[in-house]
Amino acid sequence: MKIFIDFRSPALTKNNVAVTVGVFDGVHIGHQAVIQCLISKAKNHNLLTAVLIFDPSPVEYFQSSQQKSSLTDLNQKISIFEQLGLDLLVIVPFSSIVGMSADEFLQEVLINQLKAKAVVSGYDWQFGKGRTGNPQFLKSVGKRHGVDIEIVAPRYIEGKPVHSTWIRKEVEKGDLNLVADLLGRKYTITGTVIKGDQRGRKIGFPTININTGDLVLPPSGVYAIHANFGKRSFEGVLNMGTRPSFKGQNFQVEAHLFDFNQIVYGQQVEITLAAKIREERKFSNLDGLTNQIKADIDSARSSLSKGSF
Repeated sequence: MKIFIDFRSPALTKNNVAVTVGVFDGVHIGHQAVIQCLISKAKNHNLLTAVLIFDPSPVEYFQSSQQKSSLTDLNQKISIFEQLGLDLLVIVPFSSIVGMSADEFLQEVLINQLKAKAVVSGYDWQFGKGRTGNPQFLKSVGKRHGVDIEIVAPRYIEGKPVHSTWIRKEVEKGDLNLVADLLGRKYTITGTVIKGDQRGRKIGFPTININTGDLVLPPSGVYAIHANFGKRSFEGVLNMGTRPSFKGQNFQVEAHLFDFNQIVYGQQVEITLAAKIREERKFSNLDGLTNQIKADIDSARSSLSKGSF
């Protein structure tokens, strides 16, 4: 997959494309339905597939002072798009198109710059200044310019259309089984390994501390996990919370990985949450804490061996 950070790049005009546009937070099963339709249409018309996303997202741009929360960061999206078999990813600074009307965006960006011959849209896509563009408008412009337009119906779970907002709420509630159904995969968090206070190492259970940025996190607790550093994979147990046994106040994400003894500060790690083991709790002494950690490790190994992943 080729990645472009400038939709005006001359290299983008060399091939006609079928394109879809959006934020694609989570790249959930509804998004995947749009992308599969895109791939099918591109194949039928001998076109390349292209996904155009915004950085930051429109919501982040207009609400920059508010707390950000995402299901996937940019690196995760890139990885998923590659796995789905897309040809081109175009990352557009939202500030560069924020003043465009819906008609200007379609004609100047999609048709003139990307050479779009087909546009595939989700059922609820709104675009352009004042969000005046919608699927009906898209069809009318497509008919005028000879662009094939396809509107993809929503995917339903439990009688409700799948939407990123719903998934964020379920992650925060901790319903990871439902989240997996909505995403089409287990929930994964990514982040950079940072230096901690070494307390885990001092009691015999070294951990990696993870800066998860603006990702949505499930409730505090202890989880069985799979951790990936590129192609290297490890099982482990992860704690999210304030570590009350150490009178902690700041929320932290740290993982003890099995059979792992490496220095990985500054590296990216991908954590897949396989199952929740227990709630976070305070222990009155160090022996109680270390015994519980041993039990957590046994529980995590058992859970992972049963195929919870």
